[in-house]
Amino acid sequence: MPVGSPARSTYFRWRKDGGEVSADTEERISHLGSIYKALRILLDSEEQAVDWIRKPNRHFEGASVLEVMMTGNLSDIIRVRQYVDAQRGG
Repeated sequence: MPVGSPARSTYFRWRKDGGEVSADTEERISHLGSIYKALRILLDSEEQAVDWIRKPNRHFEGASVLEVMMTGNLSDIIRVRQYVDAQRGG
């Protein structure tokens, strides 16, 4: 799971008692938030952003951005972030 979802039992324990996420999960969330922010700057609507994430992308060898990010590899999420940052000139 790309963001680092906890096991079901861990999730319910966190809901009851609180809990911490790993540094890896925090980093993934940070990158995903930055991708979201960049897409909101680049595109006119959330609908366009969702469409862009789901459609095949030649920069990613024809895979959709969603497929790339769902590999589970942090490096793929970073690759998407670098791409959208470059598109917005950041």
